[in-house]
Amino acid sequence: MTDTPAHIHQLQLAVFNKMTSGQRIAVCLEMMEEGRAQLAANIRRKHSDWPEVEVMVATFERMYQGEFTSEKLADITNFIRAFHLKNDQDLINKES
Repeated sequence: MTDTPAHIHQLQLAVFNKMTSGQRIAVCLEMMEEGRAQLAANIRRKHSDWPEVEVMVATFERMYQGEFTSEKLADITNFIRAFHLKNDQDLINKES
C-alpha cells in the first residue's frame, strides 16, 4: 500500500529496526495470521451457509492460488476436506 505518509513510514521503520530478530518474526507471523483471519471472515460473511471446512479451503485457495498449479491446489484442498471429514468421523465414533 502506498497511502502511508513518508514521515509515518520512517517512524514505522525505526520501531521495526529497534526490534530483535525474534520480535520481528513474531510481528510478521501475527500480521500473517491476522490477514488470514480477515480473509476467512470475509469468505464466511459472503458464504454464511458454507461449512467451516469449505471456508478453510476457500481461504487456502485465495492465499496460495499463485503458489501451486491448479492440480496441486486441488490435491491439497481435497486433502484438507478428507482430513476434516476423518476428524469429524473420529469425533463421532468417540462420542458413541
